[in-house]
Amino acid sequence: MKKIAFAGALLALTGCVQVENYQDVIKHPAPAQLTGYWQSKGPQSSMVSRRRLPRWW
Repeated sequence: MKKIAFAGALLALTGCVQVENYQDVIKHPAPAQLTGYWQSKGPQSSMVSRRRLPRWW
């Protein structure tokens, strides 16, 4: 049983890669007008549950 759990964890973690420099992965920076643009203000805002946001939001 432990071998199966270990194999499952190993399989799940094989896609994880340590990134030393984020700019190596993301070649293009975010547009200036989107800096600090959170998902509750964009076109995906309907996907954010209001119950999960703080009461002051």
